[in-house]
Amino acid sequence: MSRSIARWAGRGPAAALLVGLVLAPAWLGTPARVAAADDQLRLETMSTYTLDPAHAAVHVLVDIEATNLKPNKVTATTITRYFYRELVFAIHREASRIRATQAGKRLQVTTDRRDTYLQARIRLASDLEYRETTRVRLSYDLAGGAPRSASEIRVGVAFATFYAWAHGDDRLSSVRIVLPAAFDDRVEGSTTERREAGAQIVHEARAVGDVSEWYVVVVADREAALTAERVPLEDREVIVHGWPEDPGWRSEVGDILGRGMPLLQDLVGLPWPVADALDVVEVHTPLLEGYAGVFLTGLHRIEISEALDELTILHEASHAWFDESLFDERWIYEGLADEYASRALRSLGITENPAAGLTTASEGAVRLNEWFHPGRIADDETDAREAFGYDASWTVMRRLVDDVGVEGMRAVLAAAESSQIAYRGEGPPEPVGPRDDWRRFLDLLDEVGGADEADEIFRQWVVTGQEASELNRRSNAREQYRELVGNAGGWSVPIYVRRELGNWQFERAQERIREADAILEARDAIEALAAELELDPSSDLETAWEGATSSLDEAAELAAAELDSLEELDRATDALAAPRDPATEIGLLGVMPGISLGAARDAFEAGDLAGADASARAAEATLAAAPSVGQVRIVAVGGGGAAAAAVLVLYAGVRLRRRRRVSAPVPAGPSTPYATPPTDVLVPVPSPSPEEPIDPVSPVRPDPPPGPAA
Repeated sequence: MSRSIARWAGRGPAAALLVGLVLAPAWLGTPARVAAADDQLRLETMSTYTLDPAHAAVHVLVDIEATNLKPNKVTATTITRYFYRELVFAIHREASRIRATQAGKRLQVTTDRRDTYLQARIRLASDLEYRETTRVRLSYDLAGGAPRSASEIRVGVAFATFYAWAHGDDRLSSVRIVLPAAFDDRVEGSTTERREAGAQIVHEARAVGDVSEWYVVVVADREAALTAERVPLEDREVIVHGWPEDPGWRSEVGDILGRGMPLLQDLVGLPWPVADALDVVEVHTPLLEGYAGVFLTGLHRIEISEALDELTILHEASHAWFDESLFDERWIYEGLADEYASRALRSLGITENPAAGLTTASEGAVRLNEWFHPGRIADDETDAREAFGYDASWTVMRRLVDDVGVEGMRAVLAAAESSQIAYRGEGPPEPVGPRDDWRRFLDLLDEVGGADEADEIFRQWVVTGQEASELNRRSNAREQYRELVGNAGGWSVPIYVRRELGNWQFERAQERIREADAILEARDAIEALAAELELDPSSDLETAWEGATSSLDEAAELAAAELDSLEELDRATDALAAPRDPATEIGLLGVMPGISLGAARDAFEAGDLAGADASARAAEATLAAAPSVGQVRIVAVGGGGAAAAAVLVLYAGVRLRRRRRVSAPVPAGPSTPYATPPTDVLVPVPSPSPEEPIDPVSPVRPDPPPGPAA
């Protein structure tokens, strides 16, 4: 919370009440009759207010020059004289030691109490006749009221405030305010001119145009004269600055802060945010513009009313954590301040609760997102709205803290303080922008705090009609998000999707959820086909899906490639397992396509899809070419029954050996996975006779490495 320079809204009575006109007739020197007279008393005044901290008073002098302008009435038989016997002025209701003098002679002064002022009646030493002028000095003191008293005046060595008005006639009355130069001064209200005169500061208004409207409030501070007492806290410096004349305030504030701030720290869970000393300063209540206290964030300063209140003391201290830097909306940080202050006080045996019976139809009711700072409380309407705003904010925050629990709210506050995303994946939460509003607060309550009732509470107390529509769209998007989380199984939803939910871009979030769901459907198909082939897919697709920041294209392409690769492997596996005729078997003599298929399987599980595809295709190509190769071989060694018989004997031996060794493992070459598909190993085909050349169609390659055959 921040505030402007204090302004005080009180008003005084009219500056001068020109009452007490006395009429005296004369006829040839002898009274004849009394006649009523119009007011024709000219009053020129200089009102001087002098602040005297040493004597805890403001001395007021009103120098008056009164002139009777009412002419006598003369007829043929009568002379009627008009004269004034009394002067009447309105003075401060706090006035004491009231005196009046005329030409050094003390005059009789009587007072009558009115609602907001005293009426002082000054009896002149002699009647004031027509065209006569007299000078009168009226003096009185304004004593400083005791702390927490009803008086609007305070006068001490560190702080003073009082109000001043003019006396006399319009354009004939002036005011002078004299303050010690050691004080910092503020004069608010009507216009004055300020000047420094030696050890004094003088504010002056000359020839006041409308005496009945002229009014100022004077505030004088001398912070060097405030007390400075440190609160005994281990890990922070808190200094209480009070008026020397008010030891009770200093004692109470220091005690509550000393016992309550460690409790606040534990409840909030955030580090103490004030690097320098936190100053807590006593302030005259009206200067807080209707509030009980303020926290001036940039100055590391709390100003608390002289009117002692435990909740206010800890409420303002909690604003060290709860202010606009945590959440934008006023209701959030004011509600947090009240709720956490009350919870700390509960541990001290002091019970404070929100107003009972409050509803959204109570006096001054407003949607909390529209509860803005008015600057000052200057009328009943503003006062009612402010009262409702504070009570409703506290009511809402109590329900929210009860909903998520103190531990849950600690996590919410920590995430807000660290600018962490509400919708979380694997690993540390991603950072978001530093500004947090009610939307992120709601997300954090739901996603981090695990709230059950937050959405309903926001609809009831917080949001406007248009914002309620946002909540409807949010509910739909969050329902789809929860389904996505369920479909993902152990996979973490990528920031590509979660970011849009956190930004409240729900249509875009729903589009991205559909993209992500499509990849999960492909993943499920991949896992099903891989299970049939007894393969374990690599984690590459999961990594690509979870790591998507600006697009899911890479994951989508990878899913399609994995599925294609599995389908290639499936075809190669079926081809290798298919029944073979004699020509095919003879064509595969010396060739082992199973090695290529094994390499394809290893490459797939290692995530080398290109290698897997190449090896699988090589196996399929070898199998597809085998019948033709077999026919050529048969022809090459044929021509006679003896040669054909030799080939068939060899074919039978190969088949018998394969049946015996069909369960043998496939050798994995010198490096796995294969960077390139291996060349099928061929064995030489025996010739029918040593002299007969080998058929050039059947390639002759080096003997295979030791190990079982495919």
